[in-house]
Amino acid sequence: MGPRKTVRTSLPDAVRASIADSLAAVDAELARRYPGDPGTRQPVHTVYVPADLYTADTVRDWGEQALAALDRHAPDAASFAAVLGLPDELAEPVHSRVRAKLEREPVEDLRIDFEDGYGPRPTPRRTPRPPAPPRSSRPPAPRAPRRPTRASV
Repeated sequence: MGPRKTVRTSLPDAVRASIADSLAAVDAELARRYPGDPGTRQPVHTVYVPADLYTADTVRDWGEQALAALDRHAPDAASFAAVLGLPDELAEPVHSRVRAKLEREPVEDLRIDFEDGYGPRPTPRRTPRPPAPPRSSRPPAPRAPRRPTRASV
């Protein structure tokens, strides 16, 4: 983010100062109660899985599906850059890091949901197709990626 810009307003400076002064105590209390992001590492995504669909293989399965999608849509740095509009100099390091992340920790924050989406589901109209095998000469991902950084029920 760049420097903050002042928004034009029709209120005179004295009126704005008076409003800010009258809200100062409330602003201070809000800052005390809700200090904001502590600067610690935050997950880049959160995955909610209905409890009846969760298995011990869920994280591994998601990782395998993500790697298959990467191999299908952006198997190399050049295609990755084209899909995302990355500059050439970023293509290889970002592609490599994304692949490594998916192999190492495909799910960072896993939530097992016992409320929404739990229970019987309507029968699908058609049988889903199995995922296509990856089209890559790379060796397959390790069979057991690390557990999610965060997991909750």
